[in-house]
Amino acid sequence: MERKEKLFSFLKFLEKKLGFDFNKDSFDDRLRLQKYVYIARFLGLDHGYRFSGYLRGPYSPDLAKDYYTLSESDELKVSKEDYLHSLENFNAEKFLDIVSEKSSRWLELATTVLYFWEIYRSVHSGEELANRVIDKVSQIKSRASRDEVSEIFAELERKGVLLS
Repeated sequence: MERKEKLFSFLKFLEKKLGFDFNKDSFDDRLRLQKYVYIARFLGLDHGYRFSGYLRGPYSPDLAKDYYTLSESDELKVSKEDYLHSLENFNAEKFLDIVSEKSSRWLELATTVLYFWEIYRSVHSGEELANRVIDKVSQIKSRASRDEVSEIFAELERKGVLLS
């Protein structure tokens, strides 16, 4: 399945399970979709997008290009079997448990935690890794307290997203 077809399938999943009816003209919807795709990668659904650090957390220009250019022909290419197949390695239940009823701000902070966790885990572990990530995110997200970032880190860890 091509990347855009996989994205379309994921959008259908988000609409069905979260009531997320994506509108590409809405900044908040675009931000949320970037974060949903990023988190899904940690739970077995890799869309093939590369992310880099950005003002509002991890961002993929290729993902933005794809959602701006999605069309009805992409919808027609995706059968029910393709949709189900694209989700077979995806821990959808855990994903929904993590993101349901979360604010855009929480998603931004959580994905920033995940982004730096990925970067730092190759050279740090345990409590040192946690402290480095929490310190970094608290530093670059000036509106977020260390306690708030620490709580998000602990939740991601408790829900099994941060695995070594």
